[in-house]
Amino acid sequence: MYEGYSLPVDDIFSRYPTCRNFTASVPAYVVINADITTGRPEEIGSIFELSFGTCAWIATVIHIFAVEWYLRSTKDEDERLQKVSMARRKAASLVDATVAVGR
Repeated sequence: MYEGYSLPVDDIFSRYPTCRNFTASVPAYVVINADITTGRPEEIGSIFELSFGTCAWIATVIHIFAVEWYLRSTKDEDERLQKVSMARRKAASLVDATVAVGR
């Protein structure tokens, strides 16, 4: 990240001295401020990390409700497609011809 922003890599070690020991077998965790106004790449990245999970859940809920709304608003089309599907299955001899369509 620092090379992409043309920042010196030594800034990481001066700001986060725990990161200097990157050869340890135990991973080092540091607290990073989530701030977009500083221009530091790790702080800008942490903003996206914080909001990603919430955005994913909101998008999932919106899509679930949108699909349910669509399915409920297109019942006539659903019935027409069921009849077409049943006719095709009968033509292909996949179902018994005596089976009722509206089952």
